[in-house]
Amino acid sequence: MNKLSRAARAQALQWLCKGTSIKATNRRTGLSMTALLRLVGDSGRAASWYQDRVFRHLNSKKIEINALWGFKDRNVPGAKKGRVRPGNVWVWFATDPRTKLVPSWFLARQDAASAVVIINDVAARLSGRVQLSSYGQRLALETVKAPLEANIDYAIVAMLYAENAKSEEPYRSALGIGGQKRRIVGNPGAKPRSKASADGSSVTLEMRPPSSLPKASTFEKRLANHANALALHFLHYNFIRIHKGLRSTPAMAAGITSRRWKFNDIVDVLEAWEAAG
Repeated sequence: MNKLSRAARAQALQWLCKGTSIKATNRRTGLSMTALLRLVGDSGRAASWYQDRVFRHLNSKKIEINALWGFKDRNVPGAKKGRVRPGNVWVWFATDPRTKLVPSWFLARQDAASAVVIINDVAARLSGRVQLSSYGQRLALETVKAPLEANIDYAIVAMLYAENAKSEEPYRSALGIGGQKRRIVGNPGAKPRSKASADGSSVTLEMRPPSSLPKASTFEKRLANHANALALHFLHYNFIRIHKGLRSTPAMAAGITSRRWKFNDIVDVLEAWEAAG
C-alpha cells in the first residue's frame, strides 16, 4: 500500500481540520478520496491514542460536562430495518473552564450508562478535588457519588434565556441572561456562570459545526468514521487552535505543552501510533 509523504499528510490535515470537505480537499491537494478517508481514520485513532496517554494527573479545579446531539445516523446500516434508532448519537465531553482543555469525550446515547462512562473517565484523569457542573442535564447521581464523592463538588446549572419577540429575528437563538445552580454533592461555588461563559468551551461544536469536523464525516454513514473525525478535531482544538480568551492553546494553558503545535506535530503523532502497532 502506498504511503503518503509527511508534507502531503500535513497539508491534507490542515485543510480537513479547518473544515474543508473531503471532496474540496481532494480538489485542492490532488489526493484521492480513499486516501483522504484513510488519513482521517488513522489520524483520528492516533489522536485518541495520544490524548488518552497525555491527559493524566490533571490539576483541574473545575470540570463542566455537556452532551450535544452530534450525528445524523439515519442512513446507518440497520436504521431502516429498525435495529438502530436514527439520530440518537450524542457527543459527551468534559471541559476545564479555566484552560478550555477538553480532556475527555466520546459518542454515545444520552442516558445514565453514558454518564457512567464520562464520569469514570474524568475521574481517572484528575489528581485533586474538582467542582463538577452539568448544564441542564442531571447525570446519574449514583455514578457521580461512586468514583468521585470524596473528591467532588457537583451542581446542576439551569440556564435562563430572554424571550425573543416573534417579529424580531425568529430564527435567532435566545439571549442567555444567567443561570440557576442546584447543589447535588459537596459544596460547589454559589455563583452560576453566564450562558456565554458556559457555552464558550463548546462553541466549536455547537455554534460552528461546519468548521468543527470534516463535513464529509459529519453526515458519515459509519459511526466509527465520525468518532475518528471527532478525535482529530479535539487534537487540533487542544494543541493547535489559539483560544482568543487565553491567547494560547488549551494544552499550553494546562501546562501539557510549552508551545503551539503545527500540523507536522500531528503527523509525528500519527507516525508514533503507526510504529506502536
